[in-house]
Amino acid sequence: MAKVFRWNYYGRDKRTDTAWWIRYRNANGKDCRERVGPSKRQAEQVLATRLAAVTEGRKLPDKKDGSMLLSEFAAEYMKVVASRQAWGRNVRTMLTQWEEHLGARCRLREITPRKVEAFRESRLAEGRSPGTVNRNLAVLKRVLTVAAEWDLIADNPIHRVKPLRGERSCMRFLTEEEARGLLDACARSKNEFLEPLVVLALNTGARKGELLGLRWKDVSFESATLSFPQTKNGERKDIPINDAALAALVRLKRVSGRDRVFGRRDRSTFDFRSAWEAALEDAGIEDFRFHDLRHTYASWAAQAGMDIRRLQRLLGHKTLAMTQRYSHLGPRDLREAVGMVGIEGS
Repeated sequence: MAKVFRWNYYGRDKRTDTAWWIRYRNANGKDCRERVGPSKRQAEQVLATRLAAVTEGRKLPDKKDGSMLLSEFAAEYMKVVASRQAWGRNVRTMLTQWEEHLGARCRLREITPRKVEAFRESRLAEGRSPGTVNRNLAVLKRVLTVAAEWDLIADNPIHRVKPLRGERSCMRFLTEEEARGLLDACARSKNEFLEPLVVLALNTGARKGELLGLRWKDVSFESATLSFPQTKNGERKDIPINDAALAALVRLKRVSGRDRVFGRRDRSTFDFRSAWEAALEDAGIEDFRFHDLRHTYASWAAQAGMDIRRLQRLLGHKTLAMTQRYSHLGPRDLREAVGMVGIEGS
């Protein structure tokens, strides 16, 4: 377990840190990491000193001084923790926003509730919603909690900072007319992936990250199922799909690469955001996020009389409480409602 290692870090200010680190377990079996410096020999000597102290029962030096740069620890956090999460890319984006606000040379001990409040005010001034700002805060809180668990700081300095109020209290979901208008707008888009992506979201309720990360090996045309090896709650999800979703996948086969369902054959980037925003404007739909397509699927399914536990499994919710918010949408005329759940592209 004990080892000396090095990883290169390239900060936003283009400085390079090639420091040597040590890793070992203390007397209580807790995993400890320390940044030593540019010398491997020095790192080996420090590691030998730490191991001897553990063996002899001597007190280890206090490393909770918070001297590590936020940008350094963010890189280590992404490598060790967030890389196992389906939404790791979003976490990296939000950490970059924190680094830009706090400064590339900001140390963990320099993060204070006042600086967090200044960040929140600046984000709100940019027109960001309270929900978006709260997600930024949640990421930084988690990162600092892990830093405390690794003995890099004594405690999380912002654990008492409360989230903003004012998030959307009601779910936004499309009517059938709005959905048809949106799909028509997607079909007019120059982006060949947009319409199949929206069709799959409306017909499976899958999250954007799950769909964009989908690989052809996880698609079974024979059994009409999709497999998501890694979801937001950390568990695998396998779901059956309807004819509309299958038809969208068949269309994707003609334009996508061999590996990713939403990946071009020449591996060029898929500009999702601009195409999505243009389609919303074309369809005249306001106050609507891509994630609301998931709410739309769940709402239509609840209105069609789908059993709440079946809906929980299809959505991949870990607890029934997450799915219960759709339970107030009681069945309408079943024949009409069933027709609403399946919607094909152009």
